[in-house]
Amino acid sequence: MLIALMVITTSFPSCDGGEGDPIPNREEQNDGNDNKDDGKDNPGIVTESPYKPCFTANKVKELVIEEIKRDPNIPSRTESYYYHNIFSYDNSGRICEHKRFTENSNNIQIENITYVGDTIKRTYPDERGLDSFLLLNSEGYISDANGSISSRKYDKSGYLVGYYLAGYNDGNCTLNYENGNLVRESAPINTYVCSYTEHLNNTSLDLSYFLVRREGSTLISVPTDIEGKRSKNLPAKWEYVRGTIWTTYSYEFDSDNRVVQITSKHESDFSDYPTMTIYYVTYMD
Repeated sequence: MLIALMVITTSFPSCDGGEGDPIPNREEQNDGNDNKDDGKDNPGIVTESPYKPCFTANKVKELVIEEIKRDPNIPSRTESYYYHNIFSYDNSGRICEHKRFTENSNNIQIENITYVGDTIKRTYPDERGLDSFLLLNSEGYISDANGSISSRKYDKSGYLVGYYLAGYNDGNCTLNYENGNLVRESAPINTYVCSYTEHLNNTSLDLSYFLVRREGSTLISVPTDIEGKRSKNLPAKWEYVRGTIWTTYSYEFDSDNRVVQITSKHESDFSDYPTMTIYYVTYMD
């Protein structure tokens, strides 16, 4: 059966302070791997996804995370663990495949991502039953009905400013921004604050999100830019308001001024031995 497609030219916003390449017209996307959106309610018409990735020429090809752990019995002794993340993109600049594996492991987890209307579908070819769906609102951000977090609130600029965290008597959480950056998140567990560098957060991955909101995690989830507008800059310091735990960040750049290494130094009042996480970034050339 032949289905006529309506040709639509699509454009996505560039990262703040960065320039992106133009999105090719759908007529040019004929390589069979363009992850196009399928019509849902109107057969024969392409239903565009509202998802708005941060389209940039700085597409991350691989992100390797080195987690440096200390021996609890001999704190001066450390051991490194490596987590690899490899990304592929469709013709609209969206991540369509994510491979991840740990060092010296033959177990490679493959995650395929498709964008259909107001839904992002994540499938795992080698692991049946783990498929998941993300529902988006009209602005392309996660709707309320996703997981243990609900009642997400976005301001008129697209920043996430509040949500409800299930499992607490008062699960209301708030987020505050200054100069386009998340500077404070108040939650039932704790409240943290963050300061920023002048370096732009302008890669295809929202690195500020992983460094700040997923602080200390080695699990990279994609796609990014689905929980509100991203912070404009890369962080300088993250800390609990009680001052007991904090992380400082340092950066290295290549000749094109792209961040290629991030060192997160984790410190606390409970230990004289800081731990570190190092992120190594390579790009699609």
